[in-house]
Amino acid sequence: MAERPLHQLPRIDWMQARSLLLRDAAPLGQESVFLDDALGRVAAIDFVAPLDVPPFDRAAMDGYAVRAIDTRAATPQVPVALRVVGSEAAGQYWEGSLAPGSCLRIMTGAFLPAGSDAVVPLEETIEARVMTGAGGMEEQVIHLTHPVASGDHVGHAGEDVRKGSQLFPSGRVLTPLELAMIGHCGLASLSCFRRPRVALAATGSELVAPGSSLPPGAIYESNTVMLRTLLERAGAQVQVLGIIPDDFDRLYQQVEDVLPEIDLLVTTGGASLGDYDLGRRLLHELGLPETIARLDLKPGGAFLYGSDGRRRYAALSGNPTSAFLGAVLLLRPLIQRLGGRALAPLQRFSARWGGPQMSASGRSRMLRVALHEISADDAVQEEKGTVMVAEPAGSQASNIFSTFLRTDALLYLPFGQSVAPQDSIEVWPLHQFFER
Repeated sequence: MAERPLHQLPRIDWMQARSLLLRDAAPLGQESVFLDDALGRVAAIDFVAPLDVPPFDRAAMDGYAVRAIDTRAATPQVPVALRVVGSEAAGQYWEGSLAPGSCLRIMTGAFLPAGSDAVVPLEETIEARVMTGAGGMEEQVIHLTHPVASGDHVGHAGEDVRKGSQLFPSGRVLTPLELAMIGHCGLASLSCFRRPRVALAATGSELVAPGSSLPPGAIYESNTVMLRTLLERAGAQVQVLGIIPDDFDRLYQQVEDVLPEIDLLVTTGGASLGDYDLGRRLLHELGLPETIARLDLKPGGAFLYGSDGRRRYAALSGNPTSAFLGAVLLLRPLIQRLGGRALAPLQRFSARWGGPQMSASGRSRMLRVALHEISADDAVQEEKGTVMVAEPAGSQASNIFSTFLRTDALLYLPFGQSVAPQDSIEVWPLHQFFER
């Protein structure tokens, strides 16, 4: 049976397409990663504390370690005198045990010596030197004018973290806080999910790299830097193949060389119906089943995807607006799933439509909107405070990319729906698609 032309294939909803992409996507494996290289990586295990933190009872203030029982009779009128038997700084270890009537000068963070159960701050002591009866030797003492309770100014072992407690689950993206906690527990590395390896190519004989001279009929290629950074923020390790002209043999050769080493191939251009759109042919020559042929979405309808469960290929439109939407709506969650990240639900909030009536006829639409607040007094309905209003950020034409520079959020209109002035709507903040 002859292959059906692309324009005869049904368009599918982008949310259905997302489910198809994620259907065979599972975390790719684990590897041990040193803390210095682990920022932004994804924990592959539940992190369980291997020890108590802190691992010992310690002084919480500069002062004197004492036996609380020795201070119970102290009053301003009749102070208690304790003999100073030594000193200990943080990182040192005083090996003795406090005898009745003695104390140890101690610094914040130092190991609480055996026999002691409290610390008296320096400012609550009166330091003195006295002569002993035997041989007239001078001895250092402190006088206390009030009793202290057992546990005063003591940091107890495990009061921060108990050995065996789960500190964070598998799937957590590691921030400086998680890295500090891992180091706090004495570990120099952690098992992380492997980052998905992505190869990215821009196809099109009309494309030239930014910084080059621009011949007649050529345009500058901008999808690579946009997609590389978007996919890296989603957790991918991206290899840039550069610009490849509309030459199938050259495209195939370059792709074939890297395919065994990657988890996902992404090309821009070649996803539509033109004579030089090579994506569908490449998909079939690679032997990948065609999962998605095109989307019910404007902009962004040109999206081609195939996978055999191990190798994956996605062809995005060469149009930067469409390429962006395909990347953030579909490839971003795919990369996150492959990299072991939990998929966060779309952030969304309510607003009021302040633009003209617009409809999704023919295809579902993704509108780029700008947001601003107005006082409730200016709103149609009586409300307190302010009301968020959404309006078109500019031209909604797919070839006008600069609209994104004024865009705060996306408004999705499913096929057949429309929006009229003052309608209550739900928008998706744009910044969420740039977050790690």
